[in-house]
Amino acid sequence: MNRVQQAAILTRMVQQLRSEGSWCGETQIRRAVFFLQELTRVRLGFGFVLYRYRPFSFELSYEITALRADYLPKLEPVSPYGPRILTTKQSNYIQRCIPNTLNHFRVQSD
Repeated sequence: MNRVQQAAILTRMVQQLRSEGSWCGETQIRRAVFFLQELTRVRLGFGFVLYRYRPFSFELSYEITALRADYLPKLEPVSPYGPRILTTKQSNYIQRCIPNTLNHFRVQSD
């Protein structure tokens, strides 16, 4: 899976988490990606290790930071709790460009 496909899936996941009422911080995204990879056949290529009390992916953390540098997701500061992650117009554009990947992702995760 290439980086654009990963970006489309991760930003779609952010949108779905937000629509379900999740806080949608980096921790919630990591948990969702972990369960997505472990419970379905969707392979995003992120390795997880048991780090302190929960699974952690250093690669996913780096990828989220890289996506923020590309202006795909952005942070919404919420005082005093911390930032939430939102999608941008660029992330919607990437999702529209590769609908087959997202359809494949949706079918395998159901």
